[in-house]
Amino acid sequence: MPDANRAQTEYWHSATGLQWITHEHALDMAMAPMLDLLLDAAGPMPEHRVLDIGCGTGASTIAVAALVPQGGVTGIDISEPLLSRAK
Repeated sequence: MPDANRAQTEYWHSATGLQWITHEHALDMAMAPMLDLLLDAAGPMPEHRVLDIGCGTGASTIAVAALVPQGGVTGIDISEPLLSRAK
């Protein structure tokens, strides 16, 4: 793994990083207005294919998937535990 990603990988696999899962609902609610702005600005069309980088537990992936029913969305994240929760 490149050194540039090592610290982030360690953080998101640590107890501190995994608090995201514990507080998932509150964090998703707090970030919902920003997600709405992002989706409005991006303007995904029903046939678009979207790559959601840093999808965390999947709230953004689920939101954009509803907007691209003929396309698709793939969520990726550095944290396997967050990806497992997203699945």
